[in-house]
Amino acid sequence: MKEMNPQIGRKLQIIAESPELIASIGFFRPDWPEEYKKRAIEAMKSDTFRRHERAKQIMLLFNIEKIDVITDDQLENTRKLLADYDRLKRKK
Repeated sequence: MKEMNPQIGRKLQIIAESPELIASIGFFRPDWPEEYKKRAIEAMKSDTFRRHERAKQIMLLFNIEKIDVITDDQLENTRKLLADYDRLKRKK
């Protein structure tokens, strides 16, 4: 809202912030060779990839800020949010 109307932004005060969430995840097939996975990940994480016109278009289209490998721990906030959503949805 602040981006659309800067006047409102000057009047807003942050009272709480949600934890950082992972918006999307990509996967490889389990039988895909490990070497190919490593090469693909490194290529997508590189500056060269982000400078490539098609990569820019894809990242813009899907609103992707960065590509990185994550751990199970980094998914914890997203898992909690989904569990809360499921719990609240069942209460209806």
